Amino acid sequence: MRSLAGVLCIILAFAAFAAADDPGVKVEVSTDLGGLPAVRCVTPGQPGLPGESAPPEPTYTDQEVLWVDEHATAIAHNVDITGNGVHALTGWYLNDERVSKYAVTGTGTPLWEYPSTASYYISVGSSDDGNVMAAAGAQMPMYVWMAGAGPTPSWEYLLPAGYNSNVSVDVSDNGAYIAVVCKQEGTATGGKLIVFGSSSSTPLWEGDFTAGNQINGVEISEDNQWIAVGCYSNFYVFQMSTQTLFATGPNYSQTMVGIDDDAEYLATGDFNGLIKVYRRVGTSYTQQWSNSLGGWVTSVDISSNASTVLAGNLGFNPYTGLARAFDIDGTVRWSYSQYGDYVASVALSNDGSVGVAGSWGQYGGTYGDVFTAFTMSDGSVIFRLLDDIDEPGSIFEVDLSDDGCYAVCGGKAVHARQFGNGGQSYSIELGTAAPPPVEITMTPVNPPIQIPQGGGSFSFNVGITNLATSPTAFDAWVMVQMPSGAWFGPALGPVTLTLPGSGSVTRVRTLTVPGTAPAGTYNCWGYVGTYPGVISDSAYFPFYKAGTDAASPGTWSCTGELFPGEQGSRTPLLPSALTLNASPNPFNPSTSIRYSLGQAGDVNLAIYDLAGREVVRLVDGYCNAGSHEVTFDGSGLASGVYLYRLEAGTQTTGGKLVLLK
Repeated sequence: MRSLAGVLCIILAFAAFAAADDPGVKVEVSTDLGGLPAVRCVTPGQPGLPGESAPPEPTYTDQEVLWVDEHATAIAHNVDITGNGVHALTGWYLNDERVSKYAVTGTGTPLWEYPSTASYYISVGSSDDGNVMAAAGAQMPMYVWMAGAGPTPSWEYLLPAGYNSNVSVDVSDNGAYIAVVCKQEGTATGGKLIVFGSSSSTPLWEGDFTAGNQINGVEISEDNQWIAVGCYSNFYVFQMSTQTLFATGPNYSQTMVGIDDDAEYLATGDFNGLIKVYRRVGTSYTQQWSNSLGGWVTSVDISSNASTVLAGNLGFNPYTGLARAFDIDGTVRWSYSQYGDYVASVALSNDGSVGVAGSWGQYGGTYGDVFTAFTMSDGSVIFRLLDDIDEPGSIFEVDLSDDGCYAVCGGKAVHARQFGNGGQSYSIELGTAAPPPVEITMTPVNPPIQIPQGGGSFSFNVGITNLATSPTAFDAWVMVQMPSGAWFGPALGPVTLTLPGSGSVTRVRTLTVPGTAPAGTYNCWGYVGTYPGVISDSAYFPFYKAGTDAASPGTWSCTGELFPGEQGSRTPLLPSALTLNASPNPFNPSTSIRYSLGQAGDVNLAIYDLAGREVVRLVDGYCNAGSHEVTFDGSGLASGVYLYRLEAGTQTTGGKLVLLK
């Protein structure tokens, strides 16, 4: 999920380096009657005539505004939704600067808020499961929240001295990496990319680039192999495996580039009114096609599966806005012109079936939309917020859950072109297929947990909360990640629970670790969702074992307070004789999956996508005890993350596979 740094409003430092005739949105600062900062956005051109009527509002079915969080003086410039549609972040700037975390299907009251010293917008980003969240901005540290932490960050990072403008952050979909970009103050050239593993504040590597007038944003590809950076004059693509700049190309705009899941395709939009789509060929990006929207192209996105492109623009004299959809080969699907001004942001679901757009709305009049959700195949409107009728202000950014079921948007309480402050953050339901809106916490008793060589046990609290206001059914389970990265479990469950609206349940459990368990650092993970592949939320804590003692075998077990529907107080883990691993991983196009059984019996080994759908069943039948090997061929599959799961009798283990093409 990409992060937008300067798509809407350039920070004031821009004026020091831009020529007077450089196009783009400029920001003017004043004060309101109470002496607080107020801003407006300025572009060339003239507004349309006021008083135009809005088009008819569509009839909604499963679509609705779930909540709106309004603030009297702060502007919701940046928003982000987790890929699973469970949580959302808002970066509030100008006054009472802070980061707010929400339950998407909650009440609109923040789950927590953390104050910021940012001098301008606050960029926010999150992993698909919400287990890693980050925020960064000018004149503030980068904050990172891990495994449900908050409001206090898990760790923070001070940007290099002098690099405190045009700051933008993105978190990889799987939560493994965080990328932040920043511009050197006092120059028109110095740009820096800093990449982190999400669990550490020590950078993995850095890359320099020419920022020009402005950095527009940063995005990590879904396969974790590429990082795209958009700037006022150029785009840059860095390769994660080599930790170097791979390619660059023109990007004459304030628009962040769009990429698909493996950055094979890249889209730009410019001040000449052109959207351009490039494809990675060899060691560079080659333009495949372009299309003229007119005016300025102000927003672009490409779906993860590289099927769909969506773009928005600003037309002039009078101001107008347009959204246009394309096939990946450049074929125009449809255009939608019900905007009275700048189309500030667009976003697509992973499969390209749903798209959303946000606009400033008409200045001094009522016309069309400030927010629209589309069925991307034909451009039919799923839902919209009407200019002035539903929302009197302007929308600055939109975001969409991976499945297109939930959207968030944020903006300013009055029109972007009007001096003012105050803002609003929206949560909008567009469908009903998202995972259950539940949250889990995993809290060890008396951390840090250190298990002696001969084995031992420790207690931890499992807390689960229904974030919805109506009863919700879901599965809950606990897995143990070994020092090798392999998985054992479920240690607890899966148990099927139903919690009343806003209800919660907490249980104290004790995990026993045998002496034969290997030495090293373990992670105890808790999950809620639909077992095994659909994860609504997750949390974990680490524990450490000092050594291995073959003379103290013991057994793995998880005992303690029962959850409703759980059978017995003892849930045994897999015996150490049951193992599962894949090599190579990542792979292309095939990998060998090896597993060993402690005893003979019926075995199922299957591959799933991240939505929990079975892709292929590799083993389904009786197997003897001992070691086995099977080949998984992913030639006919798209690049991405897949899950593999082994069931042997009543025991289950699994892991992740990464297909890189």
